[in-house]
Amino acid sequence: MVLAGILLLYAAAAAGDCEGVPKFIGMYGDWESVAVKSEPASILEEHPEMAVPHSITGVPTNVCPGIRFVVEQTVDGETVRTQLTYVYNASVHRSYGVISSSNGARLRGILEHGPDDTDELTMLDFEGNVVWRETKEWVSADEFESVGRMDVGGQEGRIWFRTYRVGDRE
Repeated sequence: MVLAGILLLYAAAAAGDCEGVPKFIGMYGDWESVAVKSEPASILEEHPEMAVPHSITGVPTNVCPGIRFVVEQTVDGETVRTQLTYVYNASVHRSYGVISSSNGARLRGILEHGPDDTDELTMLDFEGNVVWRETKEWVSADEFESVGRMDVGGQEGRIWFRTYRVGDRE
């Protein structure tokens, strides 16, 4: 009972509009992201959907500090929806997340927030294997550039992205 009371007090203190969080955790509103280049080039040739802007909507979690993203992307004519939920831990300057996609993908994410407007994302499967790393560098409050890294046939493949805030969608 005491633990429940302590948790309730902590939740009440944290349940604001998530102010004072790193830029990534404050990405509320509508965004788009698009791949602009890959090495090897065959990555985007095999996955042309990455080179088409996909929508990202970010809203604060019901208990802050955190964010919930919904990403929509068309793959082979089908809409794939992915939900990502991250919770920020200020004492270690990291956010921890769970990713679930309508195509069946399930991952965990650890986001390390750097002091110089950079974020380092590591995505792992539920066995703990790293499947994706991405370095994000904020160029303004409304845009960041990133490079994702993953294994491609035993070698490191890279994809460069541009992610930016968009106006109201209809």
